[in-house]
Amino acid sequence: MKPLLFIPETQTPKDVDGAIAEYGIGDIFPWANLSTAPCTGPEGLRGTMNGYERALYRPEEQVWVSCSGGSYWIGIWDSERPAPSELRRETFLAGHGVRLGDGNEWTVPVARRFSGGTLLEQRMTLDDGGDPLLEVVDSQRHLYDVACGVYDSLTDVGTFSMDDREVIEIAVEALGVNYRVNGVLAANVLGLFTTSNLSEILYALVDWPTLTKMMEVLNAEQLPGGDGKKNGEARDSSSGGTGGVVGSVDTPRASRISS
Repeated sequence: MKPLLFIPETQTPKDVDGAIAEYGIGDIFPWANLSTAPCTGPEGLRGTMNGYERALYRPEEQVWVSCSGGSYWIGIWDSERPAPSELRRETFLAGHGVRLGDGNEWTVPVARRFSGGTLLEQRMTLDDGGDPLLEVVDSQRHLYDVACGVYDSLTDVGTFSMDDREVIEIAVEALGVNYRVNGVLAANVLGLFTTSNLSEILYALVDWPTLTKMMEVLNAEQLPGGDGKKNGEARDSSSGGTGGVVGSVDTPRASRISS
């Protein structure tokens, strides 16, 4: 079930609309079909309960997290926590599945393919000669640049160095491409992140699972009785299109986050 939103000191849909804009959470709680009703919420505060289904305050059945110093609260029904499919965006990009802290598999988009290029959204223009040019859209450019840096570090020295905050911010940004989540919803409400799966998200972001699988196939071919058919299948799955970037993560044991 989708998350709930409680905003203290609001009474009308107009109040709620203004607060959502002020706190920058319109992407997480789009206005369409959002119901609003005055109620008493967390800590006995008066305000409005906002949601898409069962927009009620039942503290004994729900989990609530204060956001932005209590300016608003995000809640979920404890027995019906949001599934990835309920937070999925209309435009969904291909990537690798990573099992996160809620036990569900979330698709992390491939921002930097190991073979070059990206599966992020790209703007298409024409040069002076009429030939098409591709450029990552502005909203995803930062993620692309970060992914290129991570990939370069992995291929140059076998690891990458980031502090915990930076890693979480990148993980939220990556998940936010395909899902309506922010940092508080992903980390505090849904409990998606652990010390191990954060590195898996970054590996998925740079298409490391595809490279790992190809290396496994190549290594197997060096052994007696290597299966040529298996190698052919691997080449097909990693060629153009999106066939080579859907699957579970197989993280290389030699590389870990270095902080």
